[in-house]
This record gives sequence, structure tokens and C-alpha cells, in this order.
Amino acid sequence: MRACFIGRYNHEFVTAPIKYSKALYKQIRADYRESIFITYFFDSSNKFKRLLGSETIAPGVYKCGIIIIILKLLRYKPAVVHFTTLERFEIPLFIICKILGIKVISTLHGLFYKETENFNKINRVKDLLLERTAIKFSDFLLIYSQYQASMLIKKYFLKHSKIKYTYNGVDSFERKYSKPEFKNALMIVFYKGFGKDDRGLNKLIEVLKCIKGTQLNLTVLGNSDGCINHRFGNLTIYYAGFLNGNELSELLNQSHLIIKMPFWETFSTVVFEAMSYGVVPVIPDSIGVSRFITNGKDGLKYHTTKPEELQEIIQKIVDGSYDLAKLSGNAFNKAKEFIWGKMAEHTKDIYEELLR
Repeated sequence: MRACFIGRYNHEFVTAPIKYSKALYKQIRADYRESIFITYFFDSSNKFKRLLGSETIAPGVYKCGIIIIILKLLRYKPAVVHFTTLERFEIPLFIICKILGIKVISTLHGLFYKETENFNKINRVKDLLLERTAIKFSDFLLIYSQYQASMLIKKYFLKHSKIKYTYNGVDSFERKYSKPEFKNALMIVFYKGFGKDDRGLNKLIEVLKCIKGTQLNLTVLGNSDGCINHRFGNLTIYYAGFLNGNELSELLNQSHLIIKMPFWETFSTVVFEAMSYGVVPVIPDSIGVSRFITNGKDGLKYHTTKPEELQEIIQKIVDGSYDLAKLSGNAFNKAKEFIWGKMAEHTKDIYEELLR
């Protein structure tokens, strides 16, 4: 099978969609050596490069201008083109693939019509055009949750048969389970992300201020511009920014909980990453990763429409109503089930279904 992956391969920060793109390509190429990945000159203002540039940046990975991409598609004749991230340069490529009779799959890591509501008008129009084009010309759409599916169907009148579910994975790991016992301080991680939106951080802080009975240490990962560390009674907040691999590993090894707030999010790779270190997820039931978590066994879930349940869960953890050590061990074992290799095998099954 000749598979051609198109999307973003590198970025200043390693985002979940880029981890997904690289991991999927690496796993598929291991079985199908003719597979290639094509990316674009995002970082160049040179018009020649954006049209006719061509560089090899890794085995089978090419950075190309738009005309060269079209020529590669004509010469390579892939059975499947998989758009692993949605980028504006791809708009004409969807149409060309359809003209050439190439099967197309797109992974939707989010929903532009939902996420660009506060963008300037021109950028929002461009992103909505890209989203509509991907939905119209893709044979299958890979998405992360039933909530995302319901929003897509409602907005774009999609057929259920066009939607396939996927998930993000974690790196294959050999590390042994090791987690400090919760005694005098509950170590909590919250991921704020790249943008200015706080993703519910302020609401979480208000919830944690109401927790009694122990010291709470909240570490906030992500954009920390203008943020300073605070202490409110038994709650201490640390803004760590973006950590490198070793720093993040050290933090997760010492943490007990990762908390997500009811914020629009398709999957949350960071939750699985944290679980692979034995960090217990406390999450709303709407995000994609929640469908893999058994409430009370390998994580704790609360209803998106009842955020007050979050305070009850955390207070019960502090009071010892949950066996945190058992939850932690189960979370660690659950994460091992979702390495990238298994995600790739699942995706290959979708390719085969499409090509029948």
C-alpha cells in the first residue's frame, strides 16, 4: 500500500497533532516502506520556495512548495492520502486528490468553527473554508470523541458512516511504576496550552480554594505570560511554562493528579502522557480520552454539566475515600495499552476498509 501523509511535521513546540503525525508516519512506514510524508515551507517567506522548493528533512519526509507537492502526487500515485493536520496550503490538494481518484482521509484534531470564534474575520474565513473543504472531499474523517462527532454532524449534516474514531497514543515505555505516596501534600498538574484562554484554570483555582485538610500544590503547564506564582491558604500555584522532556518526566513522576476542566477539547494527549507516569486523571466526561477511562478504576470522571462534582471528588481524595495508590497503578497500566503502535494498527485497519 502506498500511503502519502500530508500536514505539519515540525513546529517550535511539540504539539499533540505533530506527535500524532510523526508517530503515525513512523509506524506505518515500518510496514509500508514506500510511504512518504509531505510538509510545506511554513517557516519561509520566499515565494519561490513556497511554489517550487524541495528539501528532504528525514527519510521519506519532504518539505515542498505547492507545485512540487502536486507533481509528487502525480508521480507517486498513492492509494491513500492522509491529511494528518489541517493546514491552509492543503485546500487545493483536496480537490486535486479527488480529480485523481485518490482516497482521502483527514484527521480533525479540533473544530475550526468552534475554535476560531475570536479570530479576526479574514483568518476565520480561511480556516472555515479549509474545514469545509476537508469535510467535503474526505472519504473518512478521523475524530476523537462522540461529542466532537455530534457537533460535526449538527454543523455540516454529515453521515455517520463518514466518521471513524481514533485516539492519540503515548510513547512505548519500559519504565517501572513508581509513585510517591500522598501524605502531606497533593501534587496536581493542569495543562493550560499555548493560547491566551485559561482553559478553566481560574475556575479550578476557585474549586481548590475550597478544599480542606491538606496542602495542595498546583503546577500549571503551558503559556505563563504575565502569570506569577501565588499562595492562597493551603493552595500554592506554580506556573512552570513549557518544560523539556526530562523536566516534564520529573514533574509527572512526583504528581498525583492531572485535572481537566469542562473546556472544548477533542482528546487531551497530555492526560494519557500523565497516566503513563501513574498520574490519576480527574476529567469531565465530554473529552475524547474519557471513553477509555473507567470511572473509579483508572481515573475519576465528573459530568461536564455538573462541575460542582469536581470539588466533591477532590475533597474525597483528600479525605481518603479513594484508594489513590490503586487508581494510580491502574492508570499506569491503562496507558500502556495505548502506545502509538496500537494506534497505527487501528489506523491501518481504517485504510484497508477504505480501499476495499
